[in-house]
Amino acid sequence: MKFHQQFFTVEKMCKIFKISSSSYYNWKLNIDGKRRANDEKLLRKIKDIHKHSCQIYGSTLIYNELKNSDVSVSRRKSQE
Repeated sequence: MKFHQQFFTVEKMCKIFKISSSSYYNWKLNIDGKRRANDEKLLRKIKDIHKHSCQIYGSTLIYNELKNSDVSVSRRKSQE
């Protein structure tokens, strides 16, 4: 639906897919909420690693620590 928003309104697409527009917006907000929660959890882990390294570790070493801790994250995401 996101791709087609440039051509059609959300209300029109919801009518075609036979779903309510409120259901679509609730679903969309939930995705953002989960992403935000995951980002906050990752940030806490990054701050914890940085603190335990006596604030010496940079982004590369923090990324390696996350990777060794079985945290699935891209190098770019760990640098944000």
